[in-house]
Amino acid sequence: MRRIRLGTLLAIMISFLLVHPGFAASKQIVIRYAGGMSLQHHITKTMEYFAKLVEERTGGQVKIELYTAATLFSHKDLPMAVATGAVDFAELDSSMMGGLSEAAGVSTMSFLFRDWKHTLQIHNDAQKLVDEELQAQGTRLIFWMPYGKDIAPLTVKKQINSLEDLKGLKIRGIGEISSRWLEASGASSTYIASPEVYQALATQAIDGAMSGWGTYYDRKWYEAGKYILGETFNYCMFVTVANLKKWNELPKEVQDIIMQAGEEAQNWDASVVEQKDEEYIAQLKGKGIVINQLSDSERERWRNLMKPIYKEWAARTPGCAKLMELLTK
Repeated sequence: MRRIRLGTLLAIMISFLLVHPGFAASKQIVIRYAGGMSLQHHITKTMEYFAKLVEERTGGQVKIELYTAATLFSHKDLPMAVATGAVDFAELDSSMMGGLSEAAGVSTMSFLFRDWKHTLQIHNDAQKLVDEELQAQGTRLIFWMPYGKDIAPLTVKKQINSLEDLKGLKIRGIGEISSRWLEASGASSTYIASPEVYQALATQAIDGAMSGWGTYYDRKWYEAGKYILGETFNYCMFVTVANLKKWNELPKEVQDIIMQAGEEAQNWDASVVEQKDEEYIAQLKGKGIVINQLSDSERERWRNLMKPIYKEWAARTPGCAKLMELLTK
């Protein structure tokens, strides 16, 4: 057998460590990462992309177990699941995070965001404010996940053209803020988990539902509904959050890789979200869904219903106050 020189052996070892720093003799780390979106949705694809980056860059020493499509917890239950350590990482709907961070719900401040560029700018500004609130509740922010535009509502029988058309209807809301807006409009708001909405629409237990283009299409709500009011309430952002105890147990080099992968996953998601919404719209029209818009004057009436909600939300935490200041300056 040919003898390997000491210098050659050292060069091989150094090369390996440069590719996989800190992992040569470490035990495999398993991270349980749960989400609630359907398998085909781009939010789920973002989770998969993030997991792939982390596993590749740690040379397989970090294994991310994905639990998508609400196989472990619904979006309503995921915030407490990650806070208590029932899962290590979670993809959260920012409209349902009041128990962890009020400021994380900034994207639910309807009618204040101009476009995706503005939305991403505000959320990058919000990173530190939201993370401080999350860490006080035993979690921490990893990266934002652009979900898509929240459109409202999809209805079964009645096309919506004005506030008066909403009065008396029972509509599925998407978190606290949209539910409060619905109540102010004269509708009756109810929360139903996304996988259960189809049945509620099909049996007319509800008259309509709020969500995004992707959910309307992927979950086939178009089979039960007929109309969509194509008004953008929110440029909705989801967020990946880690259990703080689990995070603190990770080696620093792993934390650095995760944060870098999160930034890249966020950028990838942001690069596809607008295109995906356009695809969903075309597919919904192909299924016979009728999509209409509000008049300018009617849209302003809808926005005016949010004004007391803006004021109340801004008073909840210093982070909320700062973000509302940024949104309205």
